[in-house]
Amino acid sequence: MELKQELKTKIVELLNLQVSAENIADDEQFITGDYGIDSIDILEIVLMLDQDYGVKIETKEKGEEVFSSINSLTEFVAQNRSK
Repeated sequence: MELKQELKTKIVELLNLQVSAENIADDEQFITGDYGIDSIDILEIVLMLDQDYGVKIETKEKGEEVFSSINSLTEFVAQNRSK
């Protein structure tokens, strides 16, 4: 499975979002968008990224950059994954 689609699927399942992974636009504003994702959800995603990919997001600023879209999240995971 392509990394981008894999991440979308994991996030939808993890957060029990009421949208299918296929309907999440790659370049759409992800966190402040229409998905109802809050700070607790972000924490859950950060933990999943650490557990599943060995990726750590150390600062709020880095998190804002990484979570700006699925494209930016995918790029960050691809460049920093250890698993």
